[in-house]
Amino acid sequence: MKDRLGEMLLRENAIGADQLEQARDFQLKNGGTVYGALVKLKYMGEDDLVKFLVQKLGLPNIYLEEIDVDLDALKLIPVGTAQKYLAIPYGRQHSTLQIAMADPTDLNAVDDIHFMTGLDLEISIAPESEIRRALDTYCDTGRQKEGMIREWGDVDFDEKDTGKSAEPVIKLVNWLMHEAIQKGASDIHIEPYEKVFRVRFRIDGSLYEFYEPPLRLRNQVVNRLKVMSRLDIAKHDVIQDGSIKLKIGKGRDIDLSVIVLPTLFGEKIVIRLRDNSVAELDMTEMGFDETALRHFKEAIHQPSGMVLVTGPAGSGKTVTLYSAVSELNTLDVNIVTAEDPPEFSMPGINQIRISAMRSYLASSIRFVVDEADPDIIMIGDLNDPELASEAIRTALVGRLVLGSLRSSDTCQTIEWVLQMGLPPYQIASALNCVVSQRLIRRLCSQCKDQVKPRVEALRHLGVKAEEIWQFPTYEAKGCGHCSSTGFKGRVGIYEVMPMTDEIRELVLAGASAQDIKREAVRLGMDTLRTAGIKKIRAGITSVSEVLRTCPP
Repeated sequence: MKDRLGEMLLRENAIGADQLEQARDFQLKNGGTVYGALVKLKYMGEDDLVKFLVQKLGLPNIYLEEIDVDLDALKLIPVGTAQKYLAIPYGRQHSTLQIAMADPTDLNAVDDIHFMTGLDLEISIAPESEIRRALDTYCDTGRQKEGMIREWGDVDFDEKDTGKSAEPVIKLVNWLMHEAIQKGASDIHIEPYEKVFRVRFRIDGSLYEFYEPPLRLRNQVVNRLKVMSRLDIAKHDVIQDGSIKLKIGKGRDIDLSVIVLPTLFGEKIVIRLRDNSVAELDMTEMGFDETALRHFKEAIHQPSGMVLVTGPAGSGKTVTLYSAVSELNTLDVNIVTAEDPPEFSMPGINQIRISAMRSYLASSIRFVVDEADPDIIMIGDLNDPELASEAIRTALVGRLVLGSLRSSDTCQTIEWVLQMGLPPYQIASALNCVVSQRLIRRLCSQCKDQVKPRVEALRHLGVKAEEIWQFPTYEAKGCGHCSSTGFKGRVGIYEVMPMTDEIRELVLAGASAQDIKREAVRLGMDTLRTAGIKKIRAGITSVSEVLRTCPP
C-alpha cells in the first residue's frame, strides 16, 4: 500500500521496471521514500512527479513558499508523523484540514492523519523538498510535541521517578497518554514487532492504530512506563502488572492499570485507563429501558438477597454494579466492595483489594461479613465456586450481595451457578434478579442517515416478517466528528430477569436454561436481541452492531 506511487508510475510507463526496482533498493538501504529515491537517482524530477500526480489524481498543487502556514493547523498532527508521511497541515476550514502531501497515494498516511485529527482532509500536492523545508521552518526540534506537553502542564504523576529516561521519551509517553485521554480511549496498546513499534488505542470497544514511534525508542519507552508503574526494569521475560495515577487539573483523577507482557520482539504494554470523573453512573443514562430499569431497581432495594450482573469481559458490568452502589450509598448504610483492583473511588464506600486476600478469599469474605457488619457487599467476580457459595450464604443470612459473573445471558447464568454444585433451593431463595448486558456502539449523530432495510439481516436478527419493510434502520458513513468510524460513544443493552415465583419453581425443578428463558420472555423479559432491536428502531445503533454484539 505504501508504494502505490511506484506502481502507478510503472503502469503509465513513466519509469521502467528496472528503475523502480533500483529506487526501491536505494530506499531500503538509505531510508526515505520511493518518491525521494526516484528524484535522487534522477529517474524523475520533482516537477515531473508533481505534474504526474496532479494529472492522475485530480488534486491541486500548492506552493508552500507562497502561503502563510497556520500554526494552529500545524499543531494538529505530531512533527514525527508529518516528517514520516511528508505531509504538512497549512490551514483549517471548520471541520476540514487543508494539508499538503508529497505522495497522496499513501493511503495509510491519509487514514492515519484523518484518524489522529478527526477532521476531513482537503489534500494538495507539493514537492517533497518543499515540504521538508516547510517542516524545518515551522517545526524546530520538538516544537509541536512540546506544545502538547505545555498544554499538559498541570499533570502530576504520582510517582518517584528514579529512572534516567531521556527528556524526549518522557515527553513522548506523556503525549501518548494525553492523546488517549483526549480521544476517550479505554486502553493503550504499545506493541513491539521486528521492524515496527506501534501504538494503538481502543476507542468505543474497537482498536485503532494511532502512532508509530521510532523503533529505536522501544526499550526506552518500555522502561519509562515500568519506572512510572513501579515495576522491575531488569526483568524482561515475566508478566508484570502495576499502576499509575494521574491528576489532571482540579478534581480529575485517572487511574492507569499497566500490564507488561513478554513477546517475541520485546515487551508489549497494555494500559487500561479509568477516568473516575467521567464514569456514567446514572442508571437512566446507561441504556436501560423503563421496565428493565424498574425491575433492576426493585431488586437492589431489597434488604437482602443477591443481584448478579453478567456478561463477557468489557461489557460494562462494573459500571452497572457501581451505579447500584451509588444509588444505595446513604449515611445509614454500610457498604463494602471487594475487587481486584477497585475500579472507581467512591466516598462513603469501604473498598478492599481482592489480591490482598487471594489465597483465602472465601474465608476472608466471611470474616468481612461477620466482623465489618456490612449491610451491602459488592464482589467483583464470583466465578470461583467457593466464593460464589459464600456469597449466597451471605445473601441468605440477611445481607444484600451484588456480584458479577462471566456468562452469556441471564438463564445460562443460573445454569452456570448450578454447575458449581450449589443446591437449587439456595439459588432460588437467594437470587433477587439476574442482569445480562452488552455495550454497543452509538451511531454518530453528525453523519447517521436512515437507510433501506437490510431484509436478510433483520430477519436473522429476529424482526417479525410483517415489520421488516417498515422497520427504520440507520447507518453512519463516518465524518470528522467520529474519526470516520461512524460511531461515537457506547450504550448498554440489558436483559433483566427478576426472580418471580414462576422462575423460582423452574429452578427448583431443575429446568433447562431454554425453558427458564421461554418462561421469562412469556412474563415480559426482553432478551438482549430484543433490547438491541429497540435501539436500532430508535436510531441509536445499527443492525450490524447488534448482530456483532448480541448472542442469538
